[in-house]
Amino acid sequence: MKQFLLLCLLQIVLLIPTHAQITITSTDMPVVNDTLRYSTAATTSFTPANLATSTGANYTWNYGFLTPTSQLLESFKSSTSTPYLLYFAGMVGYKRADSISLGPLVQKNVWDFYKTTTAKYTIEGTGFTTSGIPLASDYSDPDELYYFPLNFSDQDSGTFSVSTTIPAIGGYIQAGNRKNTVDGWGQITTPFGTFSVLRVKSVITETDTIRITTPFAFTIPFTNNRIEYRWLAKGIHIPILEVTVSNGLGGTNITEIKYRDQYHYIPQAPAANFTADILFPKIGNTVTLTDQSANLPTRWKWTITPATYTFANGTNDTLQNIQVKFTANGNYNVSLRATNAIGNTTSTKNAYIKVGDVPVIKFGASKLNANIADLININDSSSNTPTRWKWTILPSSYTYNTGSVDTLKNVVVSFSKAGFYTVDLKVTNPWGSDQTTKTNYIWINFPAGINASNTSGMAVYPNPVTKQLQFETPEFVTSKLRVYDSFGKLVMEGDAKSGEAIDVSALSAGVYIIDLENNGQHAMARFIKE
Repeated sequence: MKQFLLLCLLQIVLLIPTHAQITITSTDMPVVNDTLRYSTAATTSFTPANLATSTGANYTWNYGFLTPTSQLLESFKSSTSTPYLLYFAGMVGYKRADSISLGPLVQKNVWDFYKTTTAKYTIEGTGFTTSGIPLASDYSDPDELYYFPLNFSDQDSGTFSVSTTIPAIGGYIQAGNRKNTVDGWGQITTPFGTFSVLRVKSVITETDTIRITTPFAFTIPFTNNRIEYRWLAKGIHIPILEVTVSNGLGGTNITEIKYRDQYHYIPQAPAANFTADILFPKIGNTVTLTDQSANLPTRWKWTITPATYTFANGTNDTLQNIQVKFTANGNYNVSLRATNAIGNTTSTKNAYIKVGDVPVIKFGASKLNANIADLININDSSSNTPTRWKWTILPSSYTYNTGSVDTLKNVVVSFSKAGFYTVDLKVTNPWGSDQTTKTNYIWINFPAGINASNTSGMAVYPNPVTKQLQFETPEFVTSKLRVYDSFGKLVMEGDAKSGEAIDVSALSAGVYIIDLENNGQHAMARFIKE
């Protein structure tokens, strides 16, 4: 009888689950090129109080009930394969977040850089981009995540600090204390499987501070106190399960649950999004609006305001992709609601499509006949709202004045040589461009000081002329004759008498100026040589 009882007792003992303790070493940490999938679960899956008490020696954690709400990949890169390759040689980089908003500071492309030795696993550096500027800093006091070998009941604590200088702002500082306790060992079950693990509880007291230096110095602190629970297994490289609990003055709550997992298809409501192939159409253009929504929507509803448009090519507002033609100029808001069996979301883009017309060019000058060094305003008055301008003036013997340049709407110019000047203007807006050239548009008198009234004392004919040019100057009986081309170049010179003719047959076709001088007085006139 006693032998029977002993045998039964032995059988009962054998049925009690026992698991050998494991030891975590540096070989169980992430390495370069690790790409490890994990799932997130609803933060209501369990409570902070349950997490705090559910641990101990030879403990069994059963979290097989966790349901994935999303999936991501944790990718560990060589520092040379990250945006901050010049800063962290020999370290492993991990992209912690696409974007983090801290009041006036928005961090994008946020990376942490890890170093593994046989003694410990530490965060040694951080990098982020703000206002398009990539910034990176080494920790002045590294954050020790684990000391090796890691065993049940191990405890350690340490401080950490990193400061990053931010141009035009000041700086960003992370500083705090981490206290680690290996408070449990045993076996954990998640949807990924069952594993022998150690549980590490990390209590982190941290303050992140934005340091402002201009226009005056002050700081903006952000408290980031938390408790992190991690279940570590041999050879997995990231925690089997990781839970983050906020630990602020307002109490505690779970902020994140994620666990190592394999691929799952996770149905989600659509993330509505769309694009247009033309953002600046003209009236009558066909615009294609294409659905770009994620998570496989099955129904669509398009809304466009104002309603001055028509559908094209048989499309309507319930199709996935539509084509429309607009019948009036203006800004149009476009909205798409995308729906599937899980739910729906709506994306609205205000003033997304702008309908308008190509500019119609028009410009004028304040003076068409002026003296050397006179200031002349040349102003654009084109219709349909140009947004860009390009002035070209030939020949190049001129300068821009009063801060104007050749890409402004209106310019102020002065000329340094006499002759005709051709002005060209090209105007552009998002719908197209228009261009016109006014040949021999501005005449600059020579020599300096002769104004337009001086040119009225002479008659020339025939005009246009082929061979013989007749001129009459009642005031000048005899005079010095000079002929200039449209660029101010002297092409003929000699003595002349009023009523005589000069032979211009050798001149090339074009516009010329005849200048008669008598005792310092001038009479001028234009003529055309055919």
